[in-house]
Formats: sequence, C-alpha cells, structure tokens
Amino acid sequence: MSAPDELYAKAKHIVLTDGKASTSYIQRRLQIGYNSAAALIERMETDGIVSAANHVGKRKIINVPTEYLTPGALLAAHAKSVPADDTPPWEGDDVAEKPADAETLAEAEAPPPAPPPAVERLPDDGTIYTCSGCDIEEAGNAAQLPIGWYEQYSAILGTMHRCPDCAAKNAVRIATSSMSTEEIAAAGADADAITSAAQTRLRTLVERCQRLLEDIAGLRGDLKEVLDEAKGEGFDVKVMRKLLSELQKDPAKRREERELLELYAASIGEAL
Repeated sequence: MSAPDELYAKAKHIVLTDGKASTSYIQRRLQIGYNSAAALIERMETDGIVSAANHVGKRKIINVPTEYLTPGALLAAHAKSVPADDTPPWEGDDVAEKPADAETLAEAEAPPPAPPPAVERLPDDGTIYTCSGCDIEEAGNAAQLPIGWYEQYSAILGTMHRCPDCAAKNAVRIATSSMSTEEIAAAGADADAITSAAQTRLRTLVERCQRLLEDIAGLRGDLKEVLDEAKGEGFDVKVMRKLLSELQKDPAKRREERELLELYAASIGEAL
C-alpha cells in the first residue's frame, strides 16, 4: 500500500470509528495540513462514504461498511430486511374475509428474502494477532482479522487490534464516555483507555501549555538580562526584586500589609 493510500485508510478508519466527517477533525487526529485533510474528505465523498458539504460545510456519513457496524446496528439492519409476521385477528372478532387479489397472491407466493451473504473466510497464513488490551493471541490471515476482532487506530500508538471481549468493553466505554477508577488503574499506559475525543482535547491542552511554558522561559531570559544590566550600573538587584514583588500586589492589599507590619514591629519595640 502506498503512503497516500495508507494515510487515506487511516483517515477513513477515524471517520467511520469516531463518526465525525470533519476536515479539521482529520487534521487534528493525523497531525497533517488542512489542505491534505480536505483532500482526504473529498476522496471519501467520491467513494460514497460521506455526503457533500451542506450550506454550512457539514457532512454526514452515508455509507458504513459492515465491519464498522456495532452488533446492535447489525441486528437492526437484519431486522429491517425480514418482514414482520402477519398477526392473526383476535379471537371472537368478526372479521370478514377479503378476497385476495393478484398482487396479494404474488406477495404470498414470493420466496422470503435471502439472508445476508456470509463473509468468506481466508485461510490462516501464520499471521498472529495480539490483543492490545489483554495480550491474547489468535492466528489469522494478514488480509483479514480473526472473527470478532476489531482494528482501532490511535494517533500515538498507530493501529491496534482488539479481541472480541476487549472490543465489546471498549465499545461500551466509548459509548458511555465514562471510566471508573478501577478501569483507569487497570489501563496503565494504554493510550486507548482515553476516548479519541478526549485524546484530541488533551493533546490540544498540552500543546497550549508547552507554548506558554516556552513563552515564560523566554520572558525569564529577558528579565534576567534587564536585571544584569541594572546590576552592572550599580543598582541592588535584590531590592529591585522585592520592589517588583510589592508592585505586583493590589495597592489596597499592599497598604494593609505595610500597616500591619509596622504595627507588629511597634508592638515589640522595633522600628522599620
């Protein structure tokens, strides 16, 4: 798989897993430029995965592959394909028999809809899949996950595999957006323990803090240069620092502290 196709596969996985067809969301998750993220979204539109942007620029996911459907969604989709049984009239009701027309007879004689085609399983080729949640291993094919296994992408750890049990637990945790103290302790250093939305938010906050710390470090360097200049001209730097500390306080608070300090000094017979 070429690099552009691999990036597209990751972007498609993020959109289908997180349910967000947003250019800015893809940009943040993959840490790429806006134009590159927009090109990936447009490619998904061409492939029929997401809709065209509406008047406010929003898109919808219109085609979800079977492997991305939850068990509940699969059951709902199958239920829609199976017609409901005819309910017999209640006992004792006087219901007149209605002559069956040709259309009704044709519907009655029509064969039931065929069940969804079974997914063809590829033979094992020696590929070993390891669950990132419990370290259980299962043999499979490099082109197809074992039955019930789930593939998840993390911006930090890359592509990870989950066994059926861990996939179910992870789906419930993401759906409820909650974790207990025990889950947090058991997760350890597993980055996937935090939901993808929380990962993105956390990364944004950390990056903002990093930029602020860099700004603070630069300002401290500038302050040191000014104080060194004052020291070179004969000023007492310690006194200047104390003066700066006092000037940073609220004037009323500074006056109150000064009066209280003078009162304490006078009470013990000392003069300031």
